[in-house]
Amino acid sequence: MLLLVGSGHLISAFLALVGFSLNLYVLVLFDSPQAIAREAGIKYFYLSAISSGLILYGIFLFFVVTGTSHVYEIGHFLATNAEIINNSESVLHLGLVLILVGVFFKLSAFPGHL
Repeated sequence: MLLLVGSGHLISAFLALVGFSLNLYVLVLFDSPQAIAREAGIKYFYLSAISSGLILYGIFLFFVVTGTSHVYEIGHFLATNAEIINNSESVLHLGLVLILVGVFFKLSAFPGHL
């Protein structure tokens, strides 16, 4: 989690989040002889794969608009290029929503993880 908090790049934050969630798969499947535990592990794995795809697609949309995936450079780009932002505002909003939904699914904070 320290890597996630300290990362200044969107890809390194994604890799830290995936590394954190891989440990949780092992904990879910710890009691694997029971069918309920296996079912929960498979559901959690599929949901995590979908949320990883959402996060990566959101990062890709930010990269397409700004040309970088470094957090400070994205902030500088958004602060200085108003004309480009006005033309691609919906793409940036979609990218931000995809990243947030993916992170909330990854951290099981979104109500669709049941």
